[in-house]
Amino acid sequence: MSLRRQKHLKIPVWIRLRHLPMEYWTEDGLSVVASGIGILLYADKITKSCLRLDYARVCVMLDYHSTLPRHLIVLSPNLREGSEVPLKIDVEYEWLPQRCKQCCSLGHKAANCPNVKVQGRSAPVAIFVQKKKSTVNVPDLADTVDDKEDDVDQDFYKPEDGQMGPGQTHFQPQDYSGPGGRIWLAWNALEIDVDIVRVEVQFIHCKVTNRATHTSCLISIIYGECDSIRRRELWSGLCSLAEDISDDPWCILGDFNAIVDSSEACGRSVDSSHSMTEFHDCICATALVHLPFTGCPFTWHNCSEGSRSLWKRLDRVLVNETWLVTWPQASYVSALPSTSDHSPAYLKRV
Repeated sequence: MSLRRQKHLKIPVWIRLRHLPMEYWTEDGLSVVASGIGILLYADKITKSCLRLDYARVCVMLDYHSTLPRHLIVLSPNLREGSEVPLKIDVEYEWLPQRCKQCCSLGHKAANCPNVKVQGRSAPVAIFVQKKKSTVNVPDLADTVDDKEDDVDQDFYKPEDGQMGPGQTHFQPQDYSGPGGRIWLAWNALEIDVDIVRVEVQFIHCKVTNRATHTSCLISIIYGECDSIRRRELWSGLCSLAEDISDDPWCILGDFNAIVDSSEACGRSVDSSHSMTEFHDCICATALVHLPFTGCPFTWHNCSEGSRSLWKRLDRVLVNETWLVTWPQASYVSALPSTSDHSPAYLKRV
């Protein structure tokens, strides 16, 4: 297996335009203003309906050479004098990708550029081994999403006393695996205990206990089917889990292979409204909410350019009310896709 880091030349980003004159609150007007930053993709629903006038929120396609201005100057008509006056529009970026001057791409800094060779050191080599076992399998709990960058075969074992060395990470051995390689779950056995509660084709539900504090929570790792009909088994399974969960903190995360709203896709998407409605209904039925996040608003890219380019938010983190009460500052970071076509997500409880 060969993994190559994706080179992102263009990335969709949400921006806010403050102090925008009313004559620019149209699709053509927003396109003119956004052209000073990138290419306008679309505005959010509230902006389109003019229900929030303190700023316009639009999604634009940025490329490496974007100047990323903090202010824009537009001309607004002065009806009294029959002339035009310049007005300043403030630009706020909800998130900006890192830019590399070495390879002229987005997503990493020059210090971490894979094209820069480190003198005196050879590049690390990852060896991938497909092991044949039985039943199910299990993505990395730390990364929470299906990121192929982390599918490296390692020695998973529980260390004996005195074996822990500097820079080492040890894992508890498990027998959960399968020929499909759908979901992999790994954890640091020195810090947490993981009890597998339920295993289905599209999710693994487990109880995670902190060995130091003895606090526990429930985690469901998701890998939804691409077919919307088969995903109904996932929605049904999550609803049945919710019925058995009362006061425990519960976190559901991973690749749902579905979007909730058309704004979660950038490009020519074929998601049906019925499919999005079913996902939304599942979230409501399970009383889950989206955990706040920072980073890339889209978590999957089809690795195409031009008119064929498609970005979607297929990966996400959902939590119940008890989780929010227990860890009110919890959030996660959505990084750019790298060697996988999906974004890695890093969950932070505090």
